[in-house]
Amino acid sequence: MDTLFCPSSYFNWQWDEVGGYGDPGGTVWVVGEDQTFEWNTNGAVPNIRIDYDVHGDDSWENPPIEASIANTGTYTWNVPDLATILSETVKIRISDTRDSTSVLDTGLFKIRGYIGITSPVLSDEWNVDSLHNITWQKRGPVTDVNIYYSYDGSGYTGNKINVSAIPAGDGIAGHPWTIPDNISNDVQVKVVTGDPTEYDESDVFSIRGVIAIDLNPVST
Repeated sequence: MDTLFCPSSYFNWQWDEVGGYGDPGGTVWVVGEDQTFEWNTNGAVPNIRIDYDVHGDDSWENPPIEASIANTGTYTWNVPDLATILSETVKIRISDTRDSTSVLDTGLFKIRGYIGITSPVLSDEWNVDSLHNITWQKRGPVTDVNIYYSYDGSGYTGNKINVSAIPAGDGIAGHPWTIPDNISNDVQVKVVTGDPTEYDESDVFSIRGVIAIDLNPVST
């Protein structure tokens, strides 16, 4: 817990009570998700300002999260999908609107983009040599992705699906994949951005073999 004593009052971060995040250092928030933070106040602070900084150098962003809002001791922020939002040096500041020296800053934390696979899904059965699209959604200024697959617990190493990096915005249409001859009931696909912590793994699905029956055999 981080406590800062201020001239007119003091604020107390209550990070340990917010979704199990613990101290903000090491915390990772995701673009497009709601994040709630809480604090305590000693003294009469009716209204507060909430700022954020993505550079870790007190160069607070404009506009702020809130220029003036009633001090309720809690706030929920939907992390915005902005071109400059991805950072490993983010912090939030709460200040008394009447006294800009009465402030409390968090420690540094990270904001990352979002990748969410929409296909394949649980219980899919894809046949060897058939063609299927791997599809995903993204939030945040994510640029390129790579796609890997794993079967029978083999891991993703060496099992890259795409040849060159794929624009992350292509996820709705998807990336075509000709299903390899790796029959398994324990297959997963992983879509990864340039940030190795920014990825999603699909549900477990199956690759099936195909038996073809020749209805017109050639007689000898």
